[in-house]
Amino acid sequence: MKHVVIGIIYQNHHLCVAKRLSEPFLGYIECPGGKVEENESFDDALKRELYEEVNLSHFDYNFLRTINVSNSLGEFSLHFYKIIPHDNLHPKVYTELLWIHRDHIHELNWIPHNIPYIDFFKQVDLL
Repeated sequence: MKHVVIGIIYQNHHLCVAKRLSEPFLGYIECPGGKVEENESFDDALKRELYEEVNLSHFDYNFLRTINVSNSLGEFSLHFYKIIPHDNLHPKVYTELLWIHRDHIHELNWIPHNIPYIDFFKQVDLL
């Protein structure tokens, strides 16, 4: 099973989402994050991924939950974190970052395997 950390970044009721620059799912929307490397803690993976993907190095975070899933890409343990950024974000591996009001996140072209979590992403703003 692969472990993945996912940062749910909110400011002023707007979720930061990223448009993918590469395949698979070129042009689709996702929240920043990625796979945990061997011998890396989840916290360290979160910090590394957010820096590598959106140039974020100063932030507060809270672990929210873990969901185990199986899909056509394999078996994954998804570890979700609420992120409060203290820096401006800049896309490093995405075509662009968008700040979408929580009431409009259902309207985005999400990566198909993220669709089951959209309601959860919306609720994170209230936590």
